[in-house]
Amino acid sequence: MNESLLSQVLDIYAHHRSREWARQQFRHLAELGAVNITAVGAVIIPAITRLGVDHVERRTERSERPSIGA
Repeated sequence: MNESLLSQVLDIYAHHRSREWARQQFRHLAELGAVNITAVGAVIIPAITRLGVDHVERRTERSERPSIGA
């Protein structure tokens, strides 16, 4: 998911956030080591890391685990 798609999904649920807001969130998660970011032109694409997966697993019921990106 990239920042554009995240903004669209959030809009569906009435959480109106800009693309720049999504980019800031992804950058912050990258600083924490939770995602790796790949830039493709003007779009950034985050991929969850093992650290990110471990954090999500501790926070959620383990019924749906996220998969690690490339």
